[in-house]
Amino acid sequence: GAPALSLQYHCGLDSTVLASKNSGKYRIQSNAFEGLWLLTDELLRRLQAYFGSAAGGGGGGGDPPFAVSFQDALPLHEYFEAIDKHLRCRHVTAEIADALEKRAHQFRVVEKRLLVRNNAGGKKRGALIGLSLINPWAAAVV
Repeated sequence: GAPALSLQYHCGLDSTVLASKNSGKYRIQSNAFEGLWLLTDELLRRLQAYFGSAAGGGGGGGDPPFAVSFQDALPLHEYFEAIDKHLRCRHVTAEIADALEKRAHQFRVVEKRLLVRNNAGGKKRGALIGLSLINPWAAAVV
């Protein structure tokens, strides 16, 4: 087979760069569109650096030392789906954070009422022993 470099991202995506033995072509492939970006960007950066230094800056006016082409049409639909999915995840995360903030505030209010009601500094201190089961930091307050 052809020389290849494969990566597996932390999220589980696989990406591969295949190098042709004879034609000097590279093929980048992935099981998801998002996995193509890092390898494509790095390969282009390195090819531009290599051919830019080898051609003395490449200002000769002739054909460029290399060209980038795509075999198929760009999968813009998949690209926009990935953006929409990311945006939906951010909205859900914000909603969950808001709900958590409201619940935490409610919890603090209830905890404060319990402390005031049961007179934490007085003789009813034993009544608050179970509060540490609800909130592990309540033991520090008692």
